[in-house]
Amino acid sequence: LDELSGTLDTQATDNGIVLRYTNLRARSGVLTATGSARVFNRKLDGEAAVDLVDGVVGVPLKLGGTLDAPELSLTGGALTGAAIGSAVLPGVGTAIGARIGQKVEQMFMPDKKKPARPAQRRNPQ
Repeated sequence: LDELSGTLDTQATDNGIVLRYTNLRARSGVLTATGSARVFNRKLDGEAAVDLVDGVVGVPLKLGGTLDAPELSLTGGALTGAAIGSAVLPGVGTAIGARIGQKVEQMFMPDKKKPARPAQRRNPQ
């Protein structure tokens, strides 16, 4: 791993601490990865895109599971796009179609909730 950057926000709730990793970016050789993740009660929820050429040819992934047993899978939009890309342009079309499918899925099915505002700090009396 040559480079790793991002932002970590924490939020205390009545049920535990929520960790939000945003603007994540990792680079190793010609591979780059970008994404975001949320950890709450040891459960993972996030997404990433692993690219061969800095955002041009890549694979979008969904992150789930737990900290002890993380799971990576392709998103539904990516699978659909990859199938179409393979039919139109075998090889590189698969990866391009996966990325396009992911973007279309994000446009028409925005299931992302806006993050809750952090709790206000209390001043000890």
